[in-house]
Amino acid sequence: MKTLTLMIAALLCLPAFGAGKLRDPTRPLAATVRHGAVSAFPAQAAPVVLPQLQLVLVGGERRYAVIDGELLAEGQAIRGLTLLQVLQNAVVLKTPNGPRTLPLSSPTETEKEIP
Repeated sequence: MKTLTLMIAALLCLPAFGAGKLRDPTRPLAATVRHGAVSAFPAQAAPVVLPQLQLVLVGGERRYAVIDGELLAEGQAIRGLTLLQVLQNAVVLKTPNGPRTLPLSSPTETEKEIP
């Protein structure tokens, strides 16, 4: 009877001994993450939320764009994005991820005229 009690006590204690060996399933594998290790992928700049181009004004040598309600000439900046070039239907902005072409925004469904 004493032996049976010891065996039952040992069986009940087994989960407590093995609990420290369980691996967190959400934790990254140790082989993929090492302290001080260099990633195989280069660091990328944070995504840039582009403003809305509302109007383009081109006349002779003068080129302006209305972006998010602000009138800008080539070389001026808005929200850290520099206006590089004003085209007929778009502008080119300098972003941390490189130059981006911002097309003239089309009217939304509520702004379109109903025939």
